[in-house]
Amino acid sequence: MTVNIHEGQVSGFSWFASYSDPARLVEAHDELGELITTLLGVPGVQERERDHSSYWVTPKFAVETYAHEISQREDAPALEPTLQVNVADSTLAASKEAVARGSA
Repeated sequence: MTVNIHEGQVSGFSWFASYSDPARLVEAHDELGELITTLLGVPGVQERERDHSSYWVTPKFAVETYAHEISQREDAPALEPTLQVNVADSTLAASKEAVARGSA
């Protein structure tokens, strides 16, 4: 688990789970996405149709999921199949995203 900080405040937490089989990673990501969708509704953002990543936003929380073996960039080194889940304060997550987009 990692703690995410933005402007000196804890903005969220990330959890990581490794998988030996990329197919099992995709299955776990899809199952987790279905569970979160049951609780929070349809994800608001899916980065690219073929990527295994989703983003849900509520008034209090932003929840992101990533299947890293599947959605890695071509110029990045190979990754161990890893599921990442990030739960953040929605206001701080929006601020952090705005800063990231401004510096991109």
